[in-house]
Amino acid sequence: MKKALILIATAILALASCSKDDVSTELALSSDSAVTVPADGETVTVTFTTNTDWTASFSEKNWASINPTSGSAGTCTVKVSFLKNSTEDERTAKLTVTAAEKTATVNFTQCPQGKLALSSEATQEVSYRDTTINVKVLSNVSYTASANVSWITIGETKAATEKTTAITIAKNSVQEAREGVISFISEDKTLSATVTVKQGAFEPYFTVSGVDASNYLYSEKAGGTFKFTVDANVDFEIKKYDATGEAFDWAPVTMNADSTEFTFTVSASEEFDARVAYVKFTVPAIQVAVLDDNNEPTGETTPYVTRVYLGQEGTAYVSWKTDFTWDLHYDASSYTTALFGDYMVVSNANGLFGYNKSTGAAASLGLSQTPQGITMDDAGNYVMFTGGNYPLEEGTTVVPLNVFYITPADLASGTKAPKKIITYTNGFYGYGLDNLRVSGDITGNALVTMVSAGGWAGGTYVAAWKVENGSVATNESNENVPAYNMNTPWTTEIWASRNFVAKHRSANVSDGVFGIGYDGNYNLHYCPDMNADNWKEVFVTGSTWAEGYNAMDMITWNGSKYLALIGMTYFGKTNWGDDTAEYSYLPSYLFLLNIDDPENPVLVSKQEMTMTKDLFVYGATSDVKLAVEDGNLAAYVVDSGISLIYKMVYPSKAEK
Repeated sequence: MKKALILIATAILALASCSKDDVSTELALSSDSAVTVPADGETVTVTFTTNTDWTASFSEKNWASINPTSGSAGTCTVKVSFLKNSTEDERTAKLTVTAAEKTATVNFTQCPQGKLALSSEATQEVSYRDTTINVKVLSNVSYTASANVSWITIGETKAATEKTTAITIAKNSVQEAREGVISFISEDKTLSATVTVKQGAFEPYFTVSGVDASNYLYSEKAGGTFKFTVDANVDFEIKKYDATGEAFDWAPVTMNADSTEFTFTVSASEEFDARVAYVKFTVPAIQVAVLDDNNEPTGETTPYVTRVYLGQEGTAYVSWKTDFTWDLHYDASSYTTALFGDYMVVSNANGLFGYNKSTGAAASLGLSQTPQGITMDDAGNYVMFTGGNYPLEEGTTVVPLNVFYITPADLASGTKAPKKIITYTNGFYGYGLDNLRVSGDITGNALVTMVSAGGWAGGTYVAAWKVENGSVATNESNENVPAYNMNTPWTTEIWASRNFVAKHRSANVSDGVFGIGYDGNYNLHYCPDMNADNWKEVFVTGSTWAEGYNAMDMITWNGSKYLALIGMTYFGKTNWGDDTAEYSYLPSYLFLLNIDDPENPVLVSKQEMTMTKDLFVYGATSDVKLAVEDGNLAAYVVDSGISLIYKMVYPSKAEK
């Protein structure tokens, strides 16, 4: 029996030993193998199962702890307790569970302390233009960015990183500054940062470049292309005009697609005068103050306007000019001119002065006469007069009128002695006769015209002598009495006879007479028939009180009839009662008119003449003489108001 028990016990031990060798170790995690822990810390429970005893260890002991650290088989838990992470860095640790020969690990990551900050300035100031600013965001948490205004657009945001965020600012089209705020907010709403954007008010501008200081471009008469550039940040309106305010086609303007570069394409000019076209720019977005007559703001505004001008020189040109010499200036107030052979002759009623017609150089004439005035007839005869003084004042000597002439044939033969054609002593003209003009050929058929003014002292008249076959009829006293005396449109305001001029259109009195003078009306008048005495205003000069007209000449050129006018330019003061007031100087103009239709003259040219300020004569007079030379029209001018003698040339079409 005893032996049997021993055998049974031995068998049981053998069976037990065999069972232990056949069972394997089990260890399985029921929790995640990677866990993220918040920065504020927490306790994390790790669950696992095993069929044997186990132990647990943790890689960090300073900021986390585990409990328990060991246990027996079954479903087991280990609690890992994390302290708060007060740093700006994340930290990691590992929990290791060991059961016999097996291990299981759980990796922990603890977030850093939350951060959301901006390294850029808290306030960003930008101009009104479209622009982009970069905002540098320093963050270790997820965040979103938004703006409280629609004109700010924000680029993509990113979590837990450092990023430069592009902020797009739209153009401010309003002339008032504006402000917007960009907010950066963490997902948990605990962190935030802001940027304030201050955008300036819209500043409209409009500038022109490629022109001179007066906004001018200049073209020679041959024309060409001329460009200028506009730089603007606002819309503008464009209109194109010539100097008269009308549309023009001789210098069309084109612009490129973005309206910044403009081109004048200028055609060749056949006009005598310089001409001007301009482009008018109106900019409604730019408002300027409206000023009253005293140059003070009215409180109202109007759109900004500027013009770009294209000036093209004309075909007419000054061939030469010369300043007055003092002996020519003298103390004279009456200047007349004529052409005498190769010379332009100027009389100041005290002497005769010669100038070469080609160069303007002063020259000796070899003439001893000192006439009151000189002129030419249509045939080129040199005509002069003396006397013609018929004052009403008692005790004043009457100086009879005498008219003389010299023919080109006389000049060619060396004869310079003048021939008398008119003698007249019994004048009734209250202020004397002046401004001799001859239409036709004084050696054949002509009308010799003179004028009288000073309405308060005897009337204003046009007197004319009829020349037939080289002579003028005489009366019983052997005097050459005027064949015609007619009143003028002016009755009282012409001061003196030298301030008025009349000339017949031809040697035929029925072809009409032109007249112009210094009166309340400074315009050209025409009377179709001297016998009818019916004057009509036919051309407006635009002159004011500071000008008078006492110079006129006519000529036939290229089959048409032309008339030249020149005013005598006065100087004036803003206040005549103030001896310290400065003088003002007005320009002189040389008008050239086509008078094929005498009642409807056509302005062909208006040339401005430059004022000389250091020499002037009050009441100064002027004169003009026309001539055809080498197919061109030449105007010889003396103007004592601007102290100049000069030659203006109007080229024929061939020369143009």
